[in-house]
Amino acid sequence: MLTAVCAGLLIAASAAGRVPLAAALLVVQVVLVIGWFRAAGLTTRGQAAGALVAFGGSIAADLSLLRAHDHGDVRALAGVLAGVVGLAFVVQLARRDGRSCLTQVLTATVATGALAIAGAVLLGVRGGRGGTGVVLVALVAAGAGVLAVQPKVPAWASLPAGLGVGIGVGVLVARHASLVGAGSGAAIAAVAAAVALAARVTAAGFPAVTPLAVTLPAATLPDAAPSAATSVVAVRSVIATLPILVVAPAVLVVARIMVG
Repeated sequence: MLTAVCAGLLIAASAAGRVPLAAALLVVQVVLVIGWFRAAGLTTRGQAAGALVAFGGSIAADLSLLRAHDHGDVRALAGVLAGVVGLAFVVQLARRDGRSCLTQVLTATVATGALAIAGAVLLGVRGGRGGTGVVLVALVAAGAGVLAVQPKVPAWASLPAGLGVGIGVGVLVARHASLVGAGSGAAIAAVAAAVALAARVTAAGFPAVTPLAVTLPAATLPDAAPSAATSVVAVRSVIATLPILVVAPAVLVVARIMVG
């Protein structure tokens, strides 16, 4: 449900223009970064510095595409990614707190920075030919496909159902999107739904919180419960935003082939 809400937010912003889309996209990027670091327990000042690097990469990626002369050109993102990776190491080398969880922080910084930059590709999709229609079809397919995947439904049933729902809804939307033909819309919807579902399955394996009632004495529950609740929310935010962000690069490739 949260993934579908994120998709709806970006669709509405895309209809309003590239700048509103960038603003909405930045919200999704920030939610992913914060959720990832919180879920991984990287919350000290030195560790959270990695999150600031990822934040900076998100902003730089969005601004670079907004300022690009060719609105569909995403080549500048390679330089942004290189900067995030380099700065991630510099920030960790500058730490004076013992560098606890160094490997985990570097991994979280580079991973969230790369995923946020991947999400920025959506601005390039929006700036290309038929961009409004392509974004609409892709996000509708991704949101509808992931919505069909529920924890209580076996994967062998929910994943094919999600793929079918995503493609079906995407094709229906494409038929009403004047800038995207039915054939192109079907290809875009299929790729978006498949990538979103793959990301959803991957994100579901993100480390979650073990039920406290089983692992902790009753006397410790009042103090620990808020932290556990925060971690659960953080994990859910990662699961919700990851499918949306990883869809953009695949959709860009298909859109360039099918739409031009």
